[in-house]
Amino acid sequence: MKRLLSVALLAAAALAALACTTSSGSLFEDAAATESRQAAPAADAPAPGPVEEAAEPVQAAEDEAEWEQAYYEEAERSAARGLEIQSDPDGAEVYLDNTYVGTTPVVLTGIARGRYRLTLVKEGYYPVSSWITHLGDYSVYSLSLTRITGFLRVEVQPPDALVTVGSDTYQPGRVAELPVGRYTVRARSFGYEERRETVLIRERTLTELSMDLPVAAFRVSDLRVNRERFNPMNPGALGTVRVGFEVSSFGAGTAVVLDESGEEVHRTAFQRFTTWNQELTWDGRRSAGQTVPDGLYTVRLQAVGEREGVVVEREAMIRIDSSLVLAYRSLFSGSAGLLYAPTPEVLPGGSFQLSSLVMAHWETDGGATLVRVPVALASRWGLAGRSAGDYGAAPFSRWELDLQAGSIVGYASALGEESVVFPFFAGAALKTLLLSPAGPVGLRAALQAKLAYHGVSTDTLANSTGFSLGAPAALQVGAVAVLLSPEIILSPWRVSYDPDAARTAGFYSWLYARAGVLVDLGVVSAGLSASARTTPFGEGFALDLPFQAAVELHWLVPRSALFLSFVFAGEFSPPSGYYLQGGAGVGLLQ
Repeated sequence: MKRLLSVALLAAAALAALACTTSSGSLFEDAAATESRQAAPAADAPAPGPVEEAAEPVQAAEDEAEWEQAYYEEAERSAARGLEIQSDPDGAEVYLDNTYVGTTPVVLTGIARGRYRLTLVKEGYYPVSSWITHLGDYSVYSLSLTRITGFLRVEVQPPDALVTVGSDTYQPGRVAELPVGRYTVRARSFGYEERRETVLIRERTLTELSMDLPVAAFRVSDLRVNRERFNPMNPGALGTVRVGFEVSSFGAGTAVVLDESGEEVHRTAFQRFTTWNQELTWDGRRSAGQTVPDGLYTVRLQAVGEREGVVVEREAMIRIDSSLVLAYRSLFSGSAGLLYAPTPEVLPGGSFQLSSLVMAHWETDGGATLVRVPVALASRWGLAGRSAGDYGAAPFSRWELDLQAGSIVGYASALGEESVVFPFFAGAALKTLLLSPAGPVGLRAALQAKLAYHGVSTDTLANSTGFSLGAPAALQVGAVAVLLSPEIILSPWRVSYDPDAARTAGFYSWLYARAGVLVDLGVVSAGLSASARTTPFGEGFALDLPFQAAVELHWLVPRSALFLSFVFAGEFSPPSGYYLQGGAGVGLLQ
């Protein structure tokens, strides 16, 4: 597992490194400069892009700068006459000549030169005192506190029992040093009843405790399942169910899975119980390997205690449901699918996805450094669903909510000055399934409404501020889907990559055209997507550059519900330029 994760991290680093050297023209500089000026219009740091001559400062800025300089100079002069008191650990009360002056760490100002008696007091520690001499300059005094402790020794039968005091584990029979106070001592050993005792640890005193654990009767807890419904066709651990239970003592058992007619379809034999927690995993297949059909199944456990011969039976119900199709999807542009093209499928009710994505691009030119790092956090939530199957689902019977938030972090450095901006974005999309094929080949379609906010006028996410309606559709042929999604948006301002243009409020509407190709093999999925927009309606029909495109790969980590994502995306404005950005992310699908 560690080797696989190392390879994944190296691949992500390689994508980012490749993106950082791949650009042409001024598109990247324009995007970075626009976001910097719109996100921090009052900043006095240099704007990203070509270095220009600085404008003459106004008198108000000069007055403010002089006031700030005077303020900080006075603060420095005051601090230079200060007396700083530190302690290990922090939080000690500080007394100078028996007068309380604060809690460590503390900086005292206005202290006259002289000799003082410094005392630190903290509950649970011995007080410490020291004579100090303050000469008027900035001085630092640091004192260490010694904890007040006592001793504890616990004898247990059986001698291999696990002994814990608070959250720490101690070996029976050995003397342990503990801070003074009251503690709960817990002793447990498999096959024996657990015991708890309360002890009081006194200063420099040895406290001894003896605990004999009685033999436990054989007991079995109720069965618990990590999911009551599952689809064996989902990839990896998403296509299995885990059944767990606890036993109190030695024994053995057998678990069988029965269909609705009572016929046995699977059997698991447990070896001798030697620990409390027991678990079995079922992949929805018969013992011979065939997948069982949809329906309700019973897991029946029969366990026998080794000492008394007691027989205990427990049952749990599990439903196999082929409509629970769990597929990991990108949420970069505000709705689930590929980076720039949504897919029409929705998550089953009760399922969810959490995901993160970080991309980067940086450039250096003539001593100036520009860095741009889109960071996105997102989630998907299945709101409703049929239990009888996905195929042929009635319109509006299944819904999904997508939530997204993040920032396009920008950094610029030129002529020894630096600036950092964090333009924020957020969005929510609600999608409902309209049409689904009756098999692995056919047309799938959905309707989607999305509300988005982006703090700047650039459109790297292809998800501008405003309200939009879209109709994601996919022609499905087995594991391959061809995606197309027209989307119309109403926005309070238009898209602009001009750093000198003012962003004026109004009502603008345009069309997004999104398309892509998705190959989903379950454990691995990959895709190519692109997004283009028209100029605002009323300004003539034409493409409004730049457009966006991306390739992506998602991989399910074995024996888990974690996905690793690798992406390579860019904005293109032929013939003036383009730039690429690469990165990676991690997500969870349940």
